[in-house]
Order: sequence, then structure tokens, then C-alpha cells
Amino acid sequence: MSSFAERLRIQPQEVQLFTSWFRELSGGGNRIPAQAAAGFLKKSELPKDKLKQIWDIADSKRQGSLDLDGLYLALRLVG
Repeated sequence: MSSFAERLRIQPQEVQLFTSWFRELSGGGNRIPAQAAAGFLKKSELPKDKLKQIWDIADSKRQGSLDLDGLYLALRLVG
């Protein structure tokens, strides 16, 4: 488990699930494109303004995509 996941207190079974989602959404790459990540996060049914805040935190470098740690953070904030 990555130290970032440990700092977020993500449980081992969550790491497995989140990593599986990351692989699917990234197409096996090292980043999830914004459109794919947004579509996935919208399934939470949180209000758009909350999702925007989560995105801004998870994509703090404004790269327009999420790496695995960014997805961990976004999913922790959604939860």
C-alpha cells in the first residue's frame, strides 16, 4: 500500500478496489483523463459544486487528469 493511501487511512480492500477502478478508467495508463474521472465521480450524486471542490483538491496541480493518489483523495472526499 502506498504511504499516501496509508495517510488517508484507506483500508487494504479499498486500495484494491480503487486501484482496479483506476486501471479501468485510465485504460492502463498512469492518469485518468478529466472526462472519465468526472463521469465516474458524478455517480456519487453529489452536487456539482461539491464535485468541483473535490476535483480542485484532487487535481491540485491543475493537470486536467488524476493520478492514482488523486483518485484515492477524490474517493476519500466523496466518501
